[in-house]
Amino acid sequence: LPSTTPVAAAPEAGSSSTSPAPSKPLQPVESMAMELEDRCPICLDSCEKISYVMPCLHHFCYRCILRWAETKPECPLCKRRIQSILHTWGGVMGSAVIFSPSW
Repeated sequence: LPSTTPVAAAPEAGSSSTSPAPSKPLQPVESMAMELEDRCPICLDSCEKISYVMPCLHHFCYRCILRWAETKPECPLCKRRIQSILHTWGGVMGSAVIFSPSW
């Protein structure tokens, strides 16, 4: 018996497809990866006043990770216990410990 299932017709040569064209050119994968690296994983905004969680060295916005650590002293990405939070000043890594859990 012949199949009665309808089959979608292929677009004719020279006709446009039904999907809209992208509004902006596609970014190379490397560019997209760099853009994601510059974003805070907590607020998803561009990192301002970058701080690093020790010992894993994941980075976050200063305010975001400080608030996070006060509630739950573990890295939001890898869940390792936060030993300390290091903060940068003017692009230079400072050695001051900003946060250290009490236990």
